[in-house]
Formats: sequence, C-alpha cells, structure tokens
Amino acid sequence: TLWSAMLYVDVETGRARGYMVLKSNACLEAARLTLTWRWPECSEDAKNADSTISGCQKSFSQALLSDPLPSNERAAAAEILRRSLRFIESPKMPLMVVCKIPEPVANGENGEVMSVMSELSELAKELADFAQKVNVALGEDCFDVQEINPKAVEDLKCPNLGVAALLAIEPMVWQQVLAPETEPSAAGAAGAWEVLKPLLRDLPEMLRKEVR
Repeated sequence: TLWSAMLYVDVETGRARGYMVLKSNACLEAARLTLTWRWPECSEDAKNADSTISGCQKSFSQALLSDPLPSNERAAAAEILRRSLRFIESPKMPLMVVCKIPEPVANGENGEVMSVMSELSELAKELADFAQKVNVALGEDCFDVQEINPKAVEDLKCPNLGVAALLAIEPMVWQQVLAPETEPSAAGAAGAWEVLKPLLRDLPEMLRKEVR
C-alpha cells in the first residue's frame, strides 16, 4: 500500500520516504502568456530526440557563441541579445510564447474580454518599457520595439512577444552558456553576461510573474 511504501527507510538519508503534495501554481493560472510548441514549423533538429532542455540549450549556445564577439563588454552584450532574438525566431527554437485566452473570453463573455484586453495592454507596455530600458542601457537598438496597437489588443494579441520569449529563458541558462563554472567561457562571453545579468534579473513584478 501507499502507507507501507512511505515507511521504507532510505539508506542514504536514514529517513522514511514520506510524500509530497503537487498542486497547480496560482500564478501560472493567472498568467496571460504561456509557452507552446512551434509545431510543425520548427526544424527537424528541434523535433528529434535532441529536442530536450539540454538539446535546446546546446542549440542556444551554438547560436550565441559560434562567431566571435566584440571585445567591448557592452557591445558584446548587445550582440548576444541580437543573436538570442534571431535564435528565438528561428526553427531551431522549438518553443514560442503565445497569449493564453481563458475559456470565458473564448466564449465571448464581454466582461472577461474587457478585463483581458486591459491586462494585455498593460503587459504590452511593460514589455515595451523593458525593451527600451535595455536599448538605452546598451546604447544600441537591440530590440525592435513594436507600438502598442489597440487593434492587436482588441484581437487579444500582445505586441513584443519576442521580448517575453527572451525573458522566459532562465538566468541560470544564460549563465551556463555565457559564463559556465566548469569550463572556460568563450572570449567576451563572461563580460557580456556581467552586463546582461542585472538587466535580465531586475524585472518589474508583472513581467516576473509572466516569465519566471
């Protein structure tokens, strides 16, 4: 029985196995953005057995570091962001960020539609503000910031989803690619990470809830 299984004493810890409770995260339920497969337009590489977290990270690393980086740290950081955005938009990236539409909205309930439109408009502004902040910090137009088109919001779409897709990449993954602890980093990559780290970690609360 389940109870009997929990009584088994683990030889490593000297403790009974016990149990844990899994439940849905309320923040995920409230989020307006979600990751989904880019099927069928992703490449065969992204569809095969290497299409795992480690496989995706390997492709990400190749996209960022296959070519030399500028020697200037800020310029290298800007180039890393541009390469990241190209990777995100390429068939090598098996995932993409899309708007998540709740069932009442899909069924056309007006109150819910207006609420979601308001949230998407605010989210689009937060993404645009973040992109502009990074452009100013790096002194280059790394992000092509899209205007917040009311018609797009009315259609329950959110501009600047490329920014959200980039922010959905965990800081740990960036660090493992640009400044790994177990092996030498590519020339210029560690310096670029030192510039990018505070920008990618210091997110407004609304964006943090959506992409972390």
